[in-house]
Amino acid sequence: MDSPAHVVGRTAGLLRALAAGEPEGLTTTQAGQAGDLPRPTAHRLLGDLAAEGLVERGDDGRWRLG
Repeated sequence: MDSPAHVVGRTAGLLRALAAGEPEGLTTTQAGQAGDLPRPTAHRLLGDLAAEGLVERGDDGRWRLG
């Protein structure tokens, strides 16, 4: 299991990637690549961030800061 610090680092990488991709947003694959994460991990973390209102997924399927 990942340590809390490791999860925070991965999450921060995704948030930085989304910030750099504004305003167009990023697909899950693009966010994962930018954060150096496997797509399923990026999707899980993005879903958790969305549940907290920190990111949102548009009708176009792209993730943006919330």
